[in-house]
Amino acid sequence: MPIAPRHEWLATLEDADVAALKARCSTVIEGAEDCAQYNRDWMNKWEGRARVVAQPATTAEVSAILKYCDARRLAVTTQGGKTGLVGGSVPVHDEVILSTTRLNAIDGLDEDTGVVTCGAGVVLDALDAHLRDRSFVAPLDLGASGTCTVGGNLATNAGGVRFVRHGSLRGACAGLEFVQADGTVVDCTSSLRKDNTGYALPQLLIGSEGTLGVITRCALACPALAPHVHVAWLACRSFEEVRRVLTVARAELGEILSAVEFLDGGALDATTRAHQAVADPLECDAPFRVLVETAGCHAAHNAAKLERFLEAVGAFVADGCVAPS
Repeated sequence: MPIAPRHEWLATLEDADVAALKARCSTVIEGAEDCAQYNRDWMNKWEGRARVVAQPATTAEVSAILKYCDARRLAVTTQGGKTGLVGGSVPVHDEVILSTTRLNAIDGLDEDTGVVTCGAGVVLDALDAHLRDRSFVAPLDLGASGTCTVGGNLATNAGGVRFVRHGSLRGACAGLEFVQADGTVVDCTSSLRKDNTGYALPQLLIGSEGTLGVITRCALACPALAPHVHVAWLACRSFEEVRRVLTVARAELGEILSAVEFLDGGALDATTRAHQAVADPLECDAPFRVLVETAGCHAAHNAAKLERFLEAVGAFVADGCVAPS
């Protein structure tokens, strides 16, 4: 892959810069071998040439690092859990890698509002487990939840598998703390969800991929934990039938609809080949599968709505089953 030319106004990292970063950050990794895992993407498609990784543990350390790099004109690549599939967190030249993984404190949950405040480096699974112990859930779920970080989720505006229920992170984000390129700290964290004062600065950072600042802390509005969950697995003969399942699910399941996901035959075959212990519960040659999840507070009410939904889709679904647990 051809490497983009370095911008002429960017400085080259020197030994004195590494020493300066060590003076400003409690954990700095250097050397080709130790930095190798930070120079490669999750798919091992791209590889950078960074020789130093700064892992700040506080917002003040992030500020000090960025202030120094800005003054020296040193390029910075921000990394979270490195679960992206497009190489966006891989350095191009000898950028300073700023890893947010040590910004991993969960500051607390306001149980009256359901707003949790935490560091950008908190792993999504860890946040969800913390919330479930307190009868809440994270407003996002991803296949990479065991590795991805909340700050990275916000910076990329991750959608997740329960988008149909909770929407995007734009709606769940009650506030952010971030550090601008010159080291200026902007604190917009708040547990007040209904705040209509002034500009919504956090919204500018969501989806910005680190181009406007490095997210260090966030406040997220979290839904209450629904104790009763049902999952239906359906086989469809065409993508048009998949779309009809979604339409009927929205109409019949309403407020208890939690997730709708589909995969085609190729994806299903790849999954069963990669995971020999996993088998398709449906013996059907229809080329599409649809997963429909419901979550609610009343078992009988949920079961009745799910039954009506299954009856409504029966005319255009080839086969289906409901998970027993």
